[in-house]
Amino acid sequence: MSKYLKRLMTEELQQLLHNLRVVSDRIADSQGTLGLLISDPQVYEAMNDIIVGVDQSTMLRWLVRNRQKKGIEKRYEAEQMELQGQSPVTVESVDTEDSG
Repeated sequence: MSKYLKRLMTEELQQLLHNLRVVSDRIADSQGTLGLLISDPQVYEAMNDIIVGVDQSTMLRWLVRNRQKKGIEKRYEAEQMELQGQSPVTVESVDTEDSG
């Protein structure tokens, strides 16, 4: 392995470790959703209560699954358009096209 490649890999590894340290510090400082979930049991309990409530309601369970399916379909369509070199249609672009 060349010295250049070793240096490049070392730099990449140092950057990765730095990024992990930043994320770890933010989590430890209760910053962001993950940090709050880990450090604040009330956030976890509130989210768990919502999930249990949705799971116990047939209508809400259907609604969540339906919206999830639609979101997956929309993301898939956008990815296909990008692969074809087309710009994906967004809500904002549809609104401006309709108002013009």
